[in-house]
Amino acid sequence: MRRCDMCDNLATHFFITVTVSSDGRTVRSRNKALCAIHANAYQDEMDRDMLNRLPQTLRTMQNTSPDSIEKLEITFAAERKAAATAMQVDLTKTCGGEASVLESPDEWETLWRLPLQPNSLDRWDCENWSQRLFEISRQNGCTFVGFEIGHGE
Repeated sequence: MRRCDMCDNLATHFFITVTVSSDGRTVRSRNKALCAIHANAYQDEMDRDMLNRLPQTLRTMQNTSPDSIEKLEITFAAERKAAATAMQVDLTKTCGGEASVLESPDEWETLWRLPLQPNSLDRWDCENWSQRLFEISRQNGCTFVGFEIGHGE
């Protein structure tokens, strides 16, 4: 049995962090074995980091994409339907856009869709949506899964 990298408790969660170069080659890969307590803290930090990087990532994509980016879809996961539904309500009430709840084989997902107008990312920064999304996801027991962008038709 493997022990937690942070303490001597039994490891119950395992993470693989992969760093990829701009040409798609794996530069570095690192494994983490964590107990439940440290895994929750690690997941929180990863979610917060990704959400904080999202506006700059979108700006870079908007500046380098040959097609205009017109919509953003962010996915959050929950173990229970009630949590995913509460996330749906809180997202649309707090940040606008549209949200829906889907059931996948192992969990429930909340998909939040936001049309991207020219001022959307400025509004994101001004209203600190990265922090708000993180707080909403935590209060509803959800985790950040990822995002997709949509181009004009």
